[in-house]
This record gives sequence, structure tokens and C-alpha cells, in this order.
Amino acid sequence: MIEYRKEGNIAVITINRPEARGALTLKGHHEFEEALVDFRDDEDLLVGIITGTGDKAFCSGVDINDMLPFIKSTADKPWQQPATIMRGLDIWKPLIAALNGLTEVWK
Repeated sequence: MIEYRKEGNIAVITINRPEARGALTLKGHHEFEEALVDFRDDEDLLVGIITGTGDKAFCSGVDINDMLPFIKSTADKPWQQPATIMRGLDIWKPLIAALNGLTEVWK
């Protein structure tokens, strides 16, 4: 689901699940966290790019069918949930979101 590669000083993190519009499973969340931590801790990497495959969406959020049982079972233990750039994971390097998908929402 998460593809991670290094191109010189650039890390490229790709959410590869176009059939689900980039919805992240629990496994995908863990892979995303691992990629972000590697990017953060690799002194040779200067900037990260996050993108997705497919042409309909970048990332539609979480896969509810996959994540809901885990969320319910850890509601009283939020530290067991994967850290993200929006919750608990500090990233001090620049991240660029290369978005694809719906672009004419506000016209």
C-alpha cells in the first residue's frame, strides 16, 4: 500500500491504493508511519513528497471496514494507534503534498 523510495536528497512516499481512493488500512497507517520516521531520521534526506496513485483521489482517509474494529478496541489506549503528522509524530523537514484527483470542487 505505501511505497517509499529515496531519490538523492528527496523521499517520495506514495499511497498506492487507487481502487479505494487511497483509503488507509491499519497496515497502511503503520507503513506510512515507518516511512515518515525513516525520512525524519535520515540525515541525507532534505525534503519529502507525499503523493497517491490513481486519478480520482489522493487519500480519502481511513478504510472504515478495516480500521473500525481496531479503533474500538483501542479507544482507551490512543498511544497504540499509529502516529501521524497530524497526531504525535514530529517532522521538522519540509513535506510537499503532490495531490491528484478532484480539483474543481469550489467552482
